[in-house]
Amino acid sequence: MGLIAIFASIKQKKQVQMKKVFAILAVAGLMTACNNAEKTEAATDSATVTVDTAATTVDTTAVMDTTVKAVDTAAKAK
Repeated sequence: MGLIAIFASIKQKKQVQMKKVFAILAVAGLMTACNNAEKTEAATDSATVTVDTAATTVDTTAVMDTTVKAVDTAAKAK
């Protein structure tokens, strides 16, 4: 009987602690969900954005140089 009473008191303490944890989490959730701060939007400029196509071109000669080097090393290996 004494052992059952010990475990029952431990279980009861844990239940009380969990109830406190859930209550704290509920209050914290309400505080974050009910945040009534006014949101002001920043004024945005409606100017159009232009893209410089000359800066976006890709140099394809670099790809050709690597294939030439691979052929040269294969010829030296023979």
